[in-house]
Amino acid sequence: MNSEDEQHRNYNALLRFGKYWEVKGRIKWFKVGTRIFRARIWYWINDKKRELITDVHINQDGDVYLAEVGWLNADDHYTLFNPHFQTYRLTKRRRTLRIRHWARNKMGGPYRLDIRPLMSKNAP
Repeated sequence: MNSEDEQHRNYNALLRFGKYWEVKGRIKWFKVGTRIFRARIWYWINDKKRELITDVHINQDGDVYLAEVGWLNADDHYTLFNPHFQTYRLTKRRRTLRIRHWARNKMGGPYRLDIRPLMSKNAP
């Protein structure tokens, strides 16, 4: 479990991610406390990179959920991320939300994923 400092950094990264992409018109509020948007996901596990497009749900408590699609399913891969256990970071160049976990897990090793919203059809 992350310390309070690490949890605070995670919430801060998530807040900056949301504000940046909301101004760009790629993330919108659909219901109170939750952001739902389409995103391109890059998923690294055991030094293999995989890519997919799916819906992302960001809850007000900091949980990030990836909708299951194609090879990404909850039985074999993590689809729900919590700021108390994983590390969140906002990358500088592409402004993606990077989520990491270094411990051994059900997938067999450490993993990392980058989340970047897709262009909205009705964005300015």
